[in-house]
Amino acid sequence: MHRLSSAILRTTDRVPAARTKILLNSCLMSLVLAREVEEMRNTGLSRPAVATTRHSEFAASWGYQTVELIKRSAQRHWRDPTYLIAKLALNIIGG
Repeated sequence: MHRLSSAILRTTDRVPAARTKILLNSCLMSLVLAREVEEMRNTGLSRPAVATTRHSEFAASWGYQTVELIKRSAQRHWRDPTYLIAKLALNIIGG
């Protein structure tokens, strides 16, 4: 920090007063922000890891969805006359 302040003071001779004030304020703000970030980092590192829970985007499990899909597909086929006639024909021909 001493190097930074001495560098700022050396440049103040060549810079107008308003700009010097802005430069000093921005340097002080960056130092304050750096300290805050370091403090947040240290605080975060000292805390234990957050426990996570298993989350699913779907209301039902994959197994349940698969069973229901097979049921629905089977009902659709058995209610279709073309499918029933084709199945009957294959059973008659096939023995």
